[in-house]
Order: sequence, then structure tokens, then C-alpha cells
Amino acid sequence: MARAWAAGGRQAGARDTLADPRPLAGPILKGLRRYYQGLAAAVAGDADAAIELWQQGLDVGQAPAHLRENLAVLVFQKLASLERAGDLAEAAALALRSASLPSSAAFDELRLLTLDRGARAAAEAGDWARAAELWEAARQVLAASAKLGSPRPLLHNLALAYERQERWEDAAEAWRAMLRTRPR
Repeated sequence: MARAWAAGGRQAGARDTLADPRPLAGPILKGLRRYYQGLAAAVAGDADAAIELWQQGLDVGQAPAHLRENLAVLVFQKLASLERAGDLAEAAALALRSASLPSSAAFDELRLLTLDRGARAAAEAGDWARAAELWEAARQVLAASAKLGSPRPLLHNLALAYERQERWEDAAEAWRAMLRTRPR
């Protein structure tokens, strides 16, 4: 019991220390501050704050070595929880923002599934631009990890979304890409 209190006290103290608003000398220090602020938030169980802080750390440009990997793990967990909760819009937005993170088979599969479900929901709502954006991101995830299956259904949906927007050249390219995947 005393040990848990001490750990909780250290976490709160770390968050307070890291919340110091004084400006830092350079981008490396700003990136480090964001990293450790995110780490403190993650340890405290605030995944949303940790993701936001780590994303800001990446945006600064100078990030610690394991920032991308830690962020990928946290985003994977958050995506899985959003999928279970059925929050397709937020899950798709998070999957879209995670394109630059390191991949793994499970993470790519979850991102692909989330992007496809989000695109289908957008298409059903008549938001073809959003559907095309999500299917294009799913296409890129699939291209980076060929073991996830055939791109044919995805390319078919993408071509239809482009047609609905009257983006004929993009639609033609998606149809051609789909035809190139045809089994011989």
C-alpha cells in the first residue's frame, strides 16, 4: 500500500515538474519534454494525452529513439478500444494519423480494418471524399504489408468513390490498378 502511494506521488510530482511552462533552448529539449510528459501521462493511464503529447514531440522534429515505437503501441491499444466501442469515426481518424508510425502485422491489420470500416460508414453517409481519403490510406497500408490480402475489393471501392466525386482520372487509375491484381 505504501509503495503504491509512493509511486502515485512520484507520478504526480513528475507530471507537475514536466508541466513547467518555461521555454526551452532548442527543439531537442522541446522534443524531450514532450516525450517525458507523454510518458508520465501514459503511466498515469491517460492514453489520449500521451498520444497527443508524443505526436507533438514528433512534430517538433527532434524525438527520442523509442518515441515512434511507444506511440505505435499506444495507438494500437487505443484503436483496438475504439473498435470495440464501435466509434468508427474517431478510430478512422486515429488510423489515418498513424500512417507514419512503425508497422507490425497486427497493427497494419487493425489499421486496415479500421480505415475500411470508416470508409464504408462515410460512403453510406454520402461523404465520398472522406471515403476515398480513408480507402486511399488503407491502400497504402496494404501496399506496405502484402500479407494482409488482395487489394482488389479495396481498389474497387476506391474507384467507385472517385467516380461518385467525378474524379475520372483517379477512378480510371484505381480501376487499372484493380485489373492488374487479377489472378492469371
